[in-house]
Amino acid sequence: MESKIIKKDGNRLTLEVQILLDPNSMLNSEEQIQKALNEVGVLATQTALSQFDTDGSSIELEGKKYTSKGKKKVYENSYGPVSVYRHVYQSSQGGSTYVPLEEDARIIRNATPHFARQLSSKYAEVSAQSVQKDLKNNHGRKISVDYIQKISNEVGEVVEVKKRSWTYSLPAQTLDTQIISIGRDGAMMPIRSQGYRETMSGTIGFYNAEGERLHTIYLAQAPEYGKADFNAHFTREIEQVKTLFPNATYIGLADGAKENWTYLEEHVDKCILDYWHACEYLTKASKAFSRSKSEQTQWAANARKQLKKNKTGPKALLRQMNKQSREAKLSKAARKELDKAITYFKNHVHQMSYKESKAQNYPIGSGVTEAACKVIVKQRTNQSGMRWTIPKSQNVLNIRTLHRTEGRWQQFWRKIDAYGVAA
Repeated sequence: MESKIIKKDGNRLTLEVQILLDPNSMLNSEEQIQKALNEVGVLATQTALSQFDTDGSSIELEGKKYTSKGKKKVYENSYGPVSVYRHVYQSSQGGSTYVPLEEDARIIRNATPHFARQLSSKYAEVSAQSVQKDLKNNHGRKISVDYIQKISNEVGEVVEVKKRSWTYSLPAQTLDTQIISIGRDGAMMPIRSQGYRETMSGTIGFYNAEGERLHTIYLAQAPEYGKADFNAHFTREIEQVKTLFPNATYIGLADGAKENWTYLEEHVDKCILDYWHACEYLTKASKAFSRSKSEQTQWAANARKQLKKNKTGPKALLRQMNKQSREAKLSKAARKELDKAITYFKNHVHQMSYKESKAQNYPIGSGVTEAACKVIVKQRTNQSGMRWTIPKSQNVLNIRTLHRTEGRWQQFWRKIDAYGVAA
């Protein structure tokens, strides 16, 4: 197997590759093809990188003269390591260096942008160990776990730095948006030396007039005391959406946690308590209406139907539960569950307008937000043996939320390509 550059004519590169095929094994032939393509990729990448270097002439930065101290460096890319001689600039007084090739080619640490995107995209979904296996088994690339983590963390840091200044366009299907739901919830994450702490997830859902969900923006914030960073980021996202859809109806959807409503009430037109959380309390209350399991199940089913189908259903159920609490002889356990349900309904009955909401095609369940807690946070960060530091957990959440929000991952890398990354 041999690969070589035949000709470079301006930006057009011509390469030649020879591949030894195995007439007895298609698998062996494909493996040889992959090796050859990696060799070609290394040669092409080496030439492509050289286009971003200077000719070595001295340059001036911030009033200081910088001269070249050319050095070789190995850059990692999707095909294999590439050794490149490039100009490294430094002033006569010493101090920091400047490498034009790395800035102009958008190098992240020593990874080309495509490779940094490839690594962090995989790391957004699975552990570094799994990424390593995938690269070795499916791409013919041997990369250390430590390197995968470092590149992905650096990408996550860029996301963090650019949160305030970079905005993202919405997909075309959101043009039909009439209803926007805003939800927030917490999930537990294992933090080193601190045990499990709450990680916040936020969602902004876009719906058409028929109640069909068109798009969802996902946000997540590593554990913090007070949730100030999460609230600030969430508010910026909501305000950006409101500039695009000033006439949409904004619905707050969440469970009964007080802090959720303290935040949401400032940003929405209507508050709706998650229907399924209310149903859970009806299941608890059912134990106070019968000792028979089948009768408890039937009572809860009828109560759920009444809650959803009748305009006055929530208040009627609260009266029924209060009456049962006053008049029935209940076990200690049954009374405890009934009291919980009564308190929950008292606090949230004003947010249980399910019949009217369904008639207007408003969402009444916070399943999208609860799914975010599971999919964005738990599935990635709560795997066996995982323990996180706060900064690294935030980095993986940054890339994961961009990766899971349609269109944002692609836009993020286009912005890096256009504007570069922080030095």
